[in-house]
Amino acid sequence: YGVNIARKMRKIEAENFDFKVSGYTSLPEVTRANNSYITLIVNGRYIHNYHLNRAVIEGYGSTLMIGRHPIAVMNIEMDPLLLDVNVHPTKQQIRISNETDLGQLIKDAIYKQMHQEVRIPGSSDGENLQLPRAPEEKPEQLNFKFQTKNKPHTFPDPNQQKPEKQPGQ
Repeated sequence: YGVNIARKMRKIEAENFDFKVSGYTSLPEVTRANNSYITLIVNGRYIHNYHLNRAVIEGYGSTLMIGRHPIAVMNIEMDPLLLDVNVHPTKQQIRISNETDLGQLIKDAIYKQMHQEVRIPGSSDGENLQLPRAPEEKPEQLNFKFQTKNKPHTFPDPNQQKPEKQPGQ
């Protein structure tokens, strides 16, 4: 994907009893219009899986623009007994036992990585820059008084009828 994209990728690692996930995902500002840049490899086999692609996208939470997809390369290792590769003739679609658990593991790992620090989008060197957090302050209530010629200005009551003008005034 090139050196500039590689600089904006972050390492992802997660593991539970059944699955080991490792790989790289792009920062939220590096996106594509479709999900064809999400690469999933299960036990050395390139696969297509809608639910796992969805887990990658959901891991970004609200940091990803609507309708945009990240660049990701995920290597997933698992016991071969947990998968069925005889779903499709090309063997690119597989059935995974505990697919929901695997999706949650991927989603949590990406969320944790993407929300570790506050980033400034579009920084030229691709590094995450820390922003200082402002102390919590209570906003002051502002009271505005309008005055004309040192007299308070009052607004007419819209419900009150205007006095009719006399002819010749």
